[in-house]
Amino acid sequence: MTVYLANIILTLIVAKAAENAIFLKKIHKKRNGEISIFCILLILSIWTFIYAYRGIEVGTDTSGYIGFYQLLKQSTQSYVEYLEIAAEPLFESIKYFCCKVLNMNWVFFAFTIAVLTYFPVIYTVKKEGKRNFCFSLLLYIFLMFYYSGFNAMRQAVAVSITFLSYYSFFKKKKYVKYFFCMFIAFNFHSTAVIAIPFHLISKLELKSKRLWAIIGVLVLSVFAFPVVWNYATSLLLVVGKDYVDNSFSGSGYLRVVVCAVPVVIGLWKYRILKQVDEEIDQQIILLILATFLLVFSTNNWLFARVADYCYIFAILYIPKLQYIFTENSRRLGKVLIGGLYFLYMIALMLHGDANLYPYTFL
Repeated sequence: MTVYLANIILTLIVAKAAENAIFLKKIHKKRNGEISIFCILLILSIWTFIYAYRGIEVGTDTSGYIGFYQLLKQSTQSYVEYLEIAAEPLFESIKYFCCKVLNMNWVFFAFTIAVLTYFPVIYTVKKEGKRNFCFSLLLYIFLMFYYSGFNAMRQAVAVSITFLSYYSFFKKKKYVKYFFCMFIAFNFHSTAVIAIPFHLISKLELKSKRLWAIIGVLVLSVFAFPVVWNYATSLLLVVGKDYVDNSFSGSGYLRVVVCAVPVVIGLWKYRILKQVDEEIDQQIILLILATFLLVFSTNNWLFARVADYCYIFAILYIPKLQYIFTENSRRLGKVLIGGLYFLYMIALMLHGDANLYPYTFL
């Protein structure tokens, strides 16, 4: 646990220093009120180091990824021959380039994938949530998104890219760039295409009848249409080519509760949050969708993987819950919220979630 705690402390120190630098610039009336590139690169370096140097037993799928990388090193396949059997061409192309062209080891390849996983998130938080830059990055760790690449390397990259494309292009109606970015994500993991309808639904308002019709269908499907969701699982197996069968067990209810509680609070204190962020509807809607997907995941954990495309927006949404507290209590509110999510992370790790604990070096 020492490495994970050190990561949290270092992220806290660097990110908080970046926030304080912005505050000082505002006091001195300097125009450049942005998170410094140095702080971004420092956090990225810390995160990628822990990712790339994790031991072979850290993460359920790590040993498999390392094993396949070593097999590729021994292979005599040409690039074209290799891609013929590849599931996600862009991911496999990077692997082939690192392994066969550059003749680099696993750590170099893992470092490359780590940058592609973490940089889009850090950059997006810098642009969209710099007021709560530190809090959002800590939540990224506490909600286990930081660790998702320890298992689902390809999908972790895809989730990060879709997150970036939503804020950089979709919200700004730059649809050509958005679909190009989503195409890149799709070529890392084909389930990225599922994020597109989620993004479209998020354009609705919370008071929209169409939205509540969609939510009504989702509610009914939980109780009345198990056959429909068996069919939906089959579709996931088609879209996610590496999901070889549908005989998966369900995930725990704790994840559902942790996702649903901020949604309920947001709907309860909607007027306050709306004053903080006029576009808060989008994040609440995406978290509502994530909650339903996590409910479905209690029967089949594949839906928990898909939920990440919506759930990752929580790292920008949850910090805004501090504003439901009085001005004098907001700092205490942040500590309380952050502390609960920290305990959530610890509980999952100690329970053996995704085989993340204990951390060992390669």
